Amino acid sequence: MRAIAVVLAGGTSRRFGTDKLAARLAGVSLLERAIADIPEEWPVVVVGPERPLSRPAVFTREIPAGAGPAAALVAGARVAALRCTGCMVSVPGDVPAGGQAARQLVSALADSDVDACVGVDEHGVEQPLQLAVRGAALTRLAETDPASVVGASARSLLVGLDALQVRLPPRWTLDIDTPDQIALWSKL
Repeated sequence: MRAIAVVLAGGTSRRFGTDKLAARLAGVSLLERAIADIPEEWPVVVVGPERPLSRPAVFTREIPAGAGPAAALVAGARVAALRCTGCMVSVPGDVPAGGQAARQLVSALADSDVDACVGVDEHGVEQPLQLAVRGAALTRLAETDPASVVGASARSLLVGLDALQVRLPPRWTLDIDTPDQIALWSKL
């Protein structure tokens, strides 16, 4: 299945203290780590400020910049809907194994007849920022009024969406919010 990866990278890193996406994990920035396992043939859209990357990417921002994860997901869906002929998969920029999760979500979507697959962590909690969508679900996200999701939870975008839950390994859902979590992720 053809896919476009939307990397959510516009957060403020308040709990981390510095730009967490620039933090090094085994010598590689957290953002580079998050996109490392995204297949090369998938175009990448980064929702966040422009920064150098090891692969080509289109950059866009949520409206207004810093409006939160739901707004970032909508901004990415708008770009993806214009550029994609298959599906969109979202990858949180602070999840080092996000690219692996993205591949699993797209595979599950390709093997199903639903328009959405959402990642689920080891505790059974949906991870709305790890989402693969196509068809009507992608159109719905792309057509969401940006003003309606400013400061909203990304979970609110799943309401009314018939999404297949896809269980993901703990390492694929662990996001980095504090410097201590870098050490924790390295031990998984």
